Amino acid sequence: MAMEMASSRWRLQFDPASGAYECTHLNSGLVLDLEGGRGEPGTNIITYPAHGGQNQRWKIEQLDQGSLSVQSVQRPNLYMTAITDNSHYIINVIGGERTTSPRARWHFRKV
Repeated sequence: MAMEMASSRWRLQFDPASGAYECTHLNSGLVLDLEGGRGEPGTNIITYPAHGGQNQRWKIEQLDQGSLSVQSVQRPNLYMTAITDNSHYIINVIGGERTTSPRARWHFRKV
């Protein structure tokens, strides 16, 4: 079931010079940030005040069947994924070349 809450809404701002996006949470004004700029699989993606760093930039690529992959600009071998601990979802990154894992396929909808 898709989440329709305001807490799940984001603004994606494209920078044509870098070909990357900054993803801003509409309620908090914070952006998606590869925590600490670390480069290993399992690193969490957090929300953090925007500072323009490469760890806050994301490349979005169209995959098959309308899904998208979200790749770290700072660490191009890392892709955004979602896991659960049975009480809430955790967004982090997995390594690999344009993974086909269902957990790393995203769908965005304009609202």
